[in-house]
Amino acid sequence: MSDATTLQWTDAAAFDDVPQDDVIGLAVEGRDIALYGVEGAVYATDNLCTHGYARLCDGFLEGHEIECPLHQGRFDVRSGAPTCQPVTDAVRIYPVRIEGGRVYLALGLAGPYYHSPWTAFSTPTSAARPPTGCASRSTSRALRLPTSPCTLCAMAAST
Repeated sequence: MSDATTLQWTDAAAFDDVPQDDVIGLAVEGRDIALYGVEGAVYATDNLCTHGYARLCDGFLEGHEIECPLHQGRFDVRSGAPTCQPVTDAVRIYPVRIEGGRVYLALGLAGPYYHSPWTAFSTPTSAARPPTGCASRSTSRALRLPTSPCTLCAMAAST
């Protein structure tokens, strides 16, 4: 098992470059990563939605949830867990360390659900499906136009 002393940390960004209550996208060692500033902490996930293949850094951050800009599915940035359909698969998260005004990521220790530092991660089960009907909350935002459902969304709704 890995611990804080054996993890390989990669310098990703300056802490001051991560806006509070917002998200930025950046490339770190060839990976497309999203960094989120929430309540003074920084969280990191892959930057690609697991449902619609849209960049999460183009989405809306509400508290600890990032909303995909394509179909309004949401993920918890702390665990990667899907919190709103049509998203059903977790987004990969990365451990974060802040040191000397820099944000470091442990890119080698990542998983769909990474519950706490230095413990193994588990794969979500089909029983952990996100709630339905939550995407409509986002359509009332200013300057936000609701999008048409994609083929996958339409097929899921018909079953």
